[in-house]
Amino acid sequence: MAEHEQAQPLGIPDLEEIRGGASASILSELKRLLQVSDLELVAVVGIPRQTMLRRLKQGRLTRHESDRAARLARVYNAALEFFDYNHESAVRWLKHRNPALAGETPLEHSDTEVGAEEVLTVLHRLAHGIPL
Repeated sequence: MAEHEQAQPLGIPDLEEIRGGASASILSELKRLLQVSDLELVAVVGIPRQTMLRRLKQGRLTRHESDRAARLARVYNAALEFFDYNHESAVRWLKHRNPALAGETPLEHSDTEVGAEEVLTVLHRLAHGIPL
């Protein structure tokens, strides 16, 4: 991605897609965009690596896997929006330890729904100048 090129938000599966099993390609897209290894991705999405590889071959995620991938996509999109669609800045922030998130990176903190909501709250507070 060019240095000053604005990134596009990641397409997030809608409720019907999640319930029916989203395309497994969202995992490949998240891995590419977040610049993480398989092991880092599966730690956040919460599925074993072998399961992820099998899903990529099959082409579909389960309902729960789809929901987890969509959660991570929402966090990525929120960071991207906060940083005016600057991909590099968004990814750097997602991978930087944050005292407001118990010293974890926003990416690590997004491994649960509650953690992801806390990350989104931090971004909201930053966007509106509310102290953390």
